[in-house]
Amino acid sequence: MPAETTFRFMVTSSFRVELLEARHAVRVLLILRTTGPMIRSALYDEVSKGMGTAMARVNELLDAGLLEEHIMDKRPYAKTISLSSKGNAVAEHLAKVEEILAGVDI
Repeated sequence: MPAETTFRFMVTSSFRVELLEARHAVRVLLILRTTGPMIRSALYDEVSKGMGTAMARVNELLDAGLLEEHIMDKRPYAKTISLSSKGNAVAEHLAKVEEILAGVDI
């Protein structure tokens, strides 16, 4: 393996922000910031037409500590997803970026 490739991998693997580059990651955080806790299936529907990508992204954000999962204490005992305090801080910054970019023509 060339030294350049190894160096590039070492540098990229240290950037945690790469998690936000994954498809729908920012969308998940901003939706939960706006709506508050959501049942998993409703969140998946809101994020994407395909459940697979949304499910993978939610699981990655849970593993990273940006989201929390809770089981409702009443029937139907559904699992809800919400922002953790760390996730809320990230979502607040992303919302500010959205505000800055609101006037930018794409």
